Amino acid sequence: MLSRCAQFMRSAIGALLICLATVTTASAATFTVTKTADTNDGSCDADCSLHEAIVAANATGGPHTIAFSVPPADPGFTGGVAVFTMTTALPPITRNGVTVDGTTQTTNRGNTNPVTLGIGGTVGVDALPLSQVAGPEVEIRDGNGLLIGLQEQANNATIRGVAILGFGTGDGEGAIIIDNNFNGALIEENVLGSTATSFTDPGAALRNYHGVESVGGDNGTIRDNLVGFNHRGIFLSNGSTGWTVEGNEIRDHELASTDGDGIAVSGSSVNTLTGNY
Repeated sequence: MLSRCAQFMRSAIGALLICLATVTTASAATFTVTKTADTNDGSCDADCSLHEAIVAANATGGPHTIAFSVPPADPGFTGGVAVFTMTTALPPITRNGVTVDGTTQTTNRGNTNPVTLGIGGTVGVDALPLSQVAGPEVEIRDGNGLLIGLQEQANNATIRGVAILGFGTGDGEGAIIIDNNFNGALIEENVLGSTATSFTDPGAALRNYHGVESVGGDNGTIRDNLVGFNHRGIFLSNGSTGWTVEGNEIRDHELASTDGDGIAVSGSSVNTLTGNY
């Protein structure tokens, strides 16, 4: 038979574990973007911009999801796509475990952009599978000479199912930037460098400088994206290590330069690149 002391300790430990589990579960939240206008009143409620959702996700412990449910009546909803034309820079993602998930717009509002982009098929002599990408219902584009679309300054952050175009003029700039010493990024199923409706050159004013650049980030994955019409498609720089880059279709770089690349690795090592077209 347990002593009263042992019984007390066991019940106290059990209560503590239940409390910790409750706190962990309660801390995860979904912040839903409901409009394309770039406002920031300090609150992500029924009227929530992308800017407000990122601020809210950064403010409290995660993991969190930034979801989308922009109605077709929104002024930025064009051709079946919620188009966010940014005139001020979005804040970086600074909270670990945040997911920006453009596919939730489809879940919440239906498939309003029913196109399939990319060539698909197989890659190389090993005939590795190359996925096509469903046309996103969320598009983030530069509207004021901005340098970065979405920026990760956190561990285990995910960006999925969005189109991003028009950002950056030099190194450390572009559609998606992962900063130094942050780990575990996942970049998947995005369309980087074109509109959400057509994977074609958007013209000089809307080309990204980089599709994705890791500026010293580590141990991330870039997979199943369409990346095109940028200066560089995917760039691992500044000691980026442990990356897996796989299954991406990378098209038509150096359109306005003489030293662009589809995939470039500089000052970085121990990375795996496989099955990219």
